Amino acid sequence: MTFTPYIPSQGIAGWNFLQSTYDRQFEAFSQSGDLSNDTDYFLENIGAVQTSEDLLNDRRLLQVAVKAFGLQEEVDYRALLERVLNEGTTASDALANTLDDQRYVELSEAFGFGPGQSLKTADKGAMQSVVDAFNTSSFEEAIGEQDEVMRNALFAQRSFPELLGDTIQEEGSEGSLRDNAVSEFLARIGGDPEEEEDRTLEEKWQEMLNRDSLDEFFNTAFSLGNSVLTMDDDERIEAYMDSAEELLGTSDPAIFFAPENAANVTALFTAQARREGTMSTEDISAAAELSSRLLSAMVAEESAVNEVWSDLLDNTQSREFFEVALNVSDLSGIDSTAAIELVKRKAEDIFGTDDPREFATGSDRDATMEIFRTAAQDQGLSSGDISRSISVTSSIFNIVVPDEADANADAAVDAKWLAVMGQGVLPSFFETAFQLPNDFDEQPIDDQLAEYKNQGLALFGTNDPEEILNSFNTTNIFSIYRTNAEAEGELPSLVTYTEDLARGELEKLFPAEEEEDIDSLLENIFGDDEDQTSDIDTMWFTIMGQEALTDFMQAALGLPEEVGQMDIDIALDVYKNRAQQVLGSDDPSVFANSENMQGLIDRYLATSQIGGGAGGSSSNSAVLSLFR
Repeated sequence: MTFTPYIPSQGIAGWNFLQSTYDRQFEAFSQSGDLSNDTDYFLENIGAVQTSEDLLNDRRLLQVAVKAFGLQEEVDYRALLERVLNEGTTASDALANTLDDQRYVELSEAFGFGPGQSLKTADKGAMQSVVDAFNTSSFEEAIGEQDEVMRNALFAQRSFPELLGDTIQEEGSEGSLRDNAVSEFLARIGGDPEEEEDRTLEEKWQEMLNRDSLDEFFNTAFSLGNSVLTMDDDERIEAYMDSAEELLGTSDPAIFFAPENAANVTALFTAQARREGTMSTEDISAAAELSSRLLSAMVAEESAVNEVWSDLLDNTQSREFFEVALNVSDLSGIDSTAAIELVKRKAEDIFGTDDPREFATGSDRDATMEIFRTAAQDQGLSSGDISRSISVTSSIFNIVVPDEADANADAAVDAKWLAVMGQGVLPSFFETAFQLPNDFDEQPIDDQLAEYKNQGLALFGTNDPEEILNSFNTTNIFSIYRTNAEAEGELPSLVTYTEDLARGELEKLFPAEEEEDIDSLLENIFGDDEDQTSDIDTMWFTIMGQEALTDFMQAALGLPEEVGQMDIDIALDVYKNRAQQVLGSDDPSVFANSENMQGLIDRYLATSQIGGGAGGSSSNSAVLSLFR
């Protein structure tokens, strides 16, 4: 009997259930019925296979082999598979290397029939890996029979790390940002064993007590009552240490933050409070919960700060800004967790706080920029480089550490659209380009404004009319207008006349800057990023080469299905622009890492559930003109 995977609902709720039960469902599925028979047969017989012909002549073996790499639809293409297997992957012109599909490379390398490869069919570990991949592919296929959206999400979750490999930028060498924050906080409180001689328990207690007020919790848990009121800090810390040693077996404050001790610490507080009899049962429970949350919040706050720092250090421009401002060298060359800890210590000394949400916002941002300016001048940077770095980093701060600048930016975009709506020809021009209803101009202004921005975002990845009308998009917006106007039966001469008037109004609203100055600025700011851009493009082409991942990214980014029909270079720009706008980065190695992947999947699930499908969102004929 074959086990059928169970998903109780669609969307994020169903996904969370699937994730929490994945191991149990996958094991039951792998051990059931025909699947188990197929894998047992494969493991029993694959060791006797010596050539690709042996494999191709045994259909049961072949079906497991190709499905393990998602190539089950190619099982009948014997000539193709024979060449892939026999030519191997060591030669650049081997078929597997020229197909622009990593699955064929993996298939060839898995068995080692090609020149320069080692035969692996007798390697039990290697063949077990093929079986594991077969089970995974089969399980995803079974999930797809229940919910295709879930299958695509599982495939994306698995495939991004496999496709992008070492390029994925994990936030730390182990675990998530929160895990790193917990470890880091415990290390700061508990001390590094190598530094234990230099760090006393008293100093650890002092640091902890300086961060948040837990006086009532400790006083009750340790039965100290009002006696601590007359104590100075040293006496209070000594009393806490003595009590912790007696009741918990250690005077090290790190015990309060270890997850496995949470229940014991709360139970200690509750028992002592009940014994004292000065608090009601409800008050005891409330105080215990509050204190427990406060202890957790101390670590959670560390996690939030680390997350902002991670975003800032992932960006080349802002990382170089902090290298200058904090006088540290080449942060990119050290582990990200160590880099975050280093800049936090430096920021505390130089900015007065290690929290970017403080020194990078409001009036404190100006002080931070002045610190950078002074440090940059001392280090010999030119005034032009200093100004550019401040400008770029300010923009990055607005994205990573948003403050009132976000509201100002939104207001500026609204003002631009209101200016467009106040022109003579532009309103009807955009109504035709965006295929808005005939009574659109009768709708409330706020509704019109929202629809203009939504349409701009959907078609161009930005809701800013000035960005829509830049040198690249201007051709497209006029092409869209002409396509739709002619489809509505407008005379070509009238269409041309309207275009001329619209261009004139747009030039008055958004006068073009000198092209040479723009090019020069871009070259100065981003001139050293050519190699990085090339790597990013390569990752995108890898994703676009997988149909399932293409569908996944279209839905996650809210892009129309027609993007898949565009010229590949134009499609690449659309993907990157939209990813930057929605995810804050156009680099797949950033948003596809283990910490951020869940957010990407949540977007995909939510979009798919709303749209009722697994692919990208549908669109009108205006989109088609983007690639005509």
